[in-house]
Amino acid sequence: MLSLSANGRGDTEVTVGVRYPGSWTDQRQGSMPERARRFRVEVAWFPFWIRTRGTVRRVGVTIEGVDAWRDRVRTVPRIRDEDVHLYLRRPLSANDGQHGTAGSFLGVGSDGQRYYVKPLNNRQCPRVCYTEVAISRLGQSIGAPVCAVVPMRLTDEVAGWPFVPDRKLEPGIASASLEVVGAGESRSLDRRSHDDNARRHAGILALTAWLGGWDAQWLYVEGIDSRTWSHDHGHYLPGGHIWSSASLLAAVLAPSNEGALGAHRGMDATELARLADELDLLDTGHLVRMLASVPGSWNVPDVDIAALCLYADTRRSIAANRLRQVSAAL
Repeated sequence: MLSLSANGRGDTEVTVGVRYPGSWTDQRQGSMPERARRFRVEVAWFPFWIRTRGTVRRVGVTIEGVDAWRDRVRTVPRIRDEDVHLYLRRPLSANDGQHGTAGSFLGVGSDGQRYYVKPLNNRQCPRVCYTEVAISRLGQSIGAPVCAVVPMRLTDEVAGWPFVPDRKLEPGIASASLEVVGAGESRSLDRRSHDDNARRHAGILALTAWLGGWDAQWLYVEGIDSRTWSHDHGHYLPGGHIWSSASLLAAVLAPSNEGALGAHRGMDATELARLADELDLLDTGHLVRMLASVPGSWNVPDVDIAALCLYADTRRSIAANRLRQVSAAL
């Protein structure tokens, strides 16, 4: 359980109780510089302060043990490979090994659309396929500007094609990010006055505050339409492309990578408030389904999916509070 109370400095004090099955066994207080501590594998706590410019906002968060979330994850069936109807019709261009560390490539799906495809035997690790789909689903659930990423089946017909100089496609399920036509990549979140980027940048802040935002990368369409998308989320979570239940629990209440976004000036304050409401209202059942309804052949352990559920659910109210704080200051 996480409870808040005001102190004399206008900050918000957070008390975190660690719940083991059946009882509350530890309650502690502290401040942000302290490092997170973990109690076994079930739950983590991170005592911290939230500055609210003199206004204390109440945020109630219950941190359940991972076991409780794992029980919920196990109620959601995994997707069988044969039930992934979208498949790679033909690859278009191989990755020369110099663009991106995973080795994603451009191909045409069975729906006629073009996708950037990451196979399981990519140059990073199989886990990034799950992460790409999970972050995309979470972003879409609150209306953040993320690229649509879905599972895609690689059939025997495309097996053996060299997607990078040292690797060939293998049958199985890949992740596939729908192409944003004419887009170029940037590491700088600028062009806020273009198109509807004041609103879209607010969505990127929401996703970052919520999920961590590590290795932030954005797409822009050059020309008159300079809309922004958040993309390539394989390293987005604490622990990078090899994140685990332990890395998520250790960072569950840690600061995000918000500094990579630059100043908030010019963001849409109304959109920030809307995103905060979306985070507050996100149904936990929907959260579990988004993160657990994935191909079983990806072999993501239940405990890791459960930890991601805990991580995302615990950070919802904290991120919402941060968005309202930024909105009020604009």
